[in-house]
Parts: sequence; structure tokens; C-alpha cells
Amino acid sequence: MKRTHLPTLGVAVAAITLWAGAALASSPANERAEATLPQAAYRITNWGLDGHKGIWIEAGVQNYYGEFLSPCWGALPDRILFKFNPDGSLNRFSEVVVPHDRQICAFKSFQAGSMPIDNEAAQEQQR
Repeated sequence: MKRTHLPTLGVAVAAITLWAGAALASSPANERAEATLPQAAYRITNWGLDGHKGIWIEAGVQNYYGEFLSPCWGALPDRILFKFNPDGSLNRFSEVVVPHDRQICAFKSFQAGSMPIDNEAAQEQQR
């Protein structure tokens, strides 16, 4: 008598379905997609630091927020440089450089945001 492998196939399909469902459930629904700012060197008009946690970047009417992978100590608005990608864009694979302290601050995420840059408001949030 020939044995069929239908129960094994059913278990495999069920396992894959559960794995895919768990993967979808683990990603938050409200998480924003990663953004890219093309031709960043020509489009950035202003920026403001969010303490040592991240940086708000204004490019025309669009704002972006780059969250640092770790605290970016020594970063001041007038003492940073942007390290763009080879194509001139800025995204989560780009970096902020603090030349005086020889520190490179990598981005954990880079997303389009809606907060306008206001240096006075940013300073009050840091207090």
C-alpha cells in the first residue's frame, strides 16, 4: 500500500502561514517607511538637532527626521557635516560627522516628518 504525504504537506503549509502571520504582526502598523532625500547637498535649507538623539532636516517644504543609532555627543548645529551617499542622496545609510570630536553618527532611521524646524522650540524641548 502506497503512503501519501498529504499530512506532511498540510503541516508545512500551516507552519509557513503561522510564520508569515507572526512576521506581519511583529511590525507595527503605524511605523513610517524609510525616506530618501535625493540631491540632498542642494536641497537642504536648514537643520536642527534633537538633543543627541537625532536631527530634523528641512528641504524646501518637506521635513525629515534622522534618528541616530547611538547618542551623537558633541554635535552642535554649526559643527556638523553631512556624509551623503555616492549618488548625493541622504537616507538611513548616510551619516552625520562631528569633525572636531572625530565622531561619526550613523542613522538608525531616516523618515519624512511633519515637524517644522524652529530652533527656539527645539531648545525648549531639550530643557
